[in-house]
Amino acid sequence: PSNSDDDTMPKQWSDHALCKDDDAMWIVTQNIGSLYAAAERHTATRAEVYAWQEAEIPMHERAVTASKMKELGYSIRCGWEDNHDGPDGGSKVAIATTCGQNTYALAYQDRSTVQLAASGRWYERMISIQDGGKFIIVASLYGFSGASQDPAIAKKNDESLRAAALRCASFSCTPYFICTDANTNPQTC
Repeated sequence: PSNSDDDTMPKQWSDHALCKDDDAMWIVTQNIGSLYAAAERHTATRAEVYAWQEAEIPMHERAVTASKMKELGYSIRCGWEDNHDGPDGGSKVAIATTCGQNTYALAYQDRSTVQLAASGRWYERMISIQDGGKFIIVASLYGFSGASQDPAIAKKNDESLRAAALRCASFSCTPYFICTDANTNPQTC
């Protein structure tokens, strides 16, 4: 945030002005485009959890990307492969956690969750906190480009958002964070 009290001025974001409380767990969501080439920049805030959208990590780059992330102190998991853009479509979403942090995959027990995962645009991890005594769930969801302009794409996007919200609601006793680039203009919803 800027140091100005004037609410009419645009605010400049600076993570240097943030003070990280020792008990706080930081979850950062970003639309990144490419991870490997700019991994240092994308992990500069040193958060415990990153939820990335538009990650574009093809299967053949996952091992080298995981190695790079490990050098930076993170373990990375990618969403299902999206082959809608050809064989190198890659995963559109990824979640990275600090190395040594226990994370778990969850079972997909209903058709809408399987479809959501198969889209390559949604991924979730259960993350152990407070020395393993409690858990949170973090999901990364990347909406469909063009949803703000095209009604057919908007419908597909809304179905993904609805499925993600229903998945979140199914965990009534576990904090669930949906991190997203919804590709939707909230002013027109």
